[in-house]
Amino acid sequence: MKELLYLNFPVPFLRERNLVKVFERALQFCSYESMILNKGSRSYFDVLSLKLGLSGDELDLFIRSKKLYEENAKSVRCGVSLKVFINYLRTSKDDLNIEFRAYCATKAILGKKEYKKTRYKEVFTKMFGYNNYEDISEKTRLELSRIEDSRYMKRLLEKLEQKWHLSKYSLNSRGLYISFKLTPVELILEVKKSKIVTKNKQQINEKLADKMLEDYVNDKLCI
Repeated sequence: MKELLYLNFPVPFLRERNLVKVFERALQFCSYESMILNKGSRSYFDVLSLKLGLSGDELDLFIRSKKLYEENAKSVRCGVSLKVFINYLRTSKDDLNIEFRAYCATKAILGKKEYKKTRYKEVFTKMFGYNNYEDISEKTRLELSRIEDSRYMKRLLEKLEQKWHLSKYSLNSRGLYISFKLTPVELILEVKKSKIVTKNKQQINEKLADKMLEDYVNDKLCI
């Protein structure tokens, strides 16, 4: 039986303010998914749930986990090491767990990509369990306005650089690039290389468009 070392849980779980409850839901979700990936072995779920300390009536726990999985299986995921999650819960004294939420948000945004372009607003949105900023109620945005402030978000991501090994790179206020797999230097090089490739493709497309227009005009003149 393969040990569960990684919690790949749905972003909506982060709407729960209590991080312990987020952790419990993530365990339930991932335990049930692990059972499915292991050819539907119920024993896998039972052993795993007991080992990780999921409490409650066994059958009730199974039913709740199944429901949780079915309702959230298609949601955007956030991947966090089980060890990292547990260590954070043991040491954190922050009620809202802002840094950890930002870590989860950046992981969700990146998915399996080496790096990706994002905005502070997108990070903020994922931090509190939403896929779209417009889905956050006005009341909730008002409560979290201090955190949503771009200066606060900038300092927050700087903390992720220092403590969580996030690499980030920004050329202007229109967005920034983030990565956990690339070093800051590697990230800058990848972004610049991508921009050069994009620019070259654009130039080629522009030349093709000019050639098509020229051919079209010449055809018309010959009629």
